[in-house]
Amino acid sequence: MSSYRVNQCIRILFTAGAAAALVGCPSPVLKDTPRPPPGPNQLGWQCLPTPSEWNIAGTVIEVWQNEIRPMGTVPDLKPQIGEAIFPNFSSESSISSGIALSTMQGLTTMTGVDAKLGFDAKKSVTMTTSYGGNVKRATLLGQPRSAADVWFKKGGFVLEDQRHYYLVLESILATEVTYSIKRDNLAKLGGEAQVRDMVKGTATIFDNKENDSLDVKAKSTNPLNVCIRPVELVFSSGADGKKAIVGTRDVTTLILKP
Repeated sequence: MSSYRVNQCIRILFTAGAAAALVGCPSPVLKDTPRPPPGPNQLGWQCLPTPSEWNIAGTVIEVWQNEIRPMGTVPDLKPQIGEAIFPNFSSESSISSGIALSTMQGLTTMTGVDAKLGFDAKKSVTMTTSYGGNVKRATLLGQPRSAADVWFKKGGFVLEDQRHYYLVLESILATEVTYSIKRDNLAKLGGEAQVRDMVKGTATIFDNKENDSLDVKAKSTNPLNVCIRPVELVFSSGADGKKAIVGTRDVTTLILKP
């Protein structure tokens, strides 16, 4: 493309608004900046309360105050799935004891939904979660950002200023999850005997004396989403008053909470 055409693209985009387009102009793509592998203190990455098939790369999430709503997945954004360069990593989270037990009983596509409520499931338990096995990384980097914009327009969504909209840019998938529960937290799960009984035959239990914890390893046949990196979608109104995506920004706070 000639320098004249590039300058024309830039001039029109800045003067006519986000909805402007020029035939032959390059379509913006989903870009990245160098960052480390996922972890509890690393910018942009956050691990899910429970592993699942939900929130794959390409999912759009709406957040308003304490309400979190998955809006759907952009079908024209096709995640590229490859080997992750970090085979093992861990995070710490505090989740409902009912969801924790349900998750430890075995990883499924609906992990955590069928929570066991035979005790005070409102109590939260803090666990260190380690991921491993067949670890994959799904990414949308390099794909046209316009696909998400078209999806919003075709869906007829009403975009409200006080709400925030996020696109899952990348996700990490794994087939093994190990939950490490400190012994002083076991009472919140009904005690060690109940934990051992509920996961019998579906997970493997280890006595981690060095860490003073009970470790429960659950496995899945297929890799499930365990961590995501969302980006916030930035909208602007064009000359016709309609909103369109004009960019993305990194997320520095948790948007998914147990």
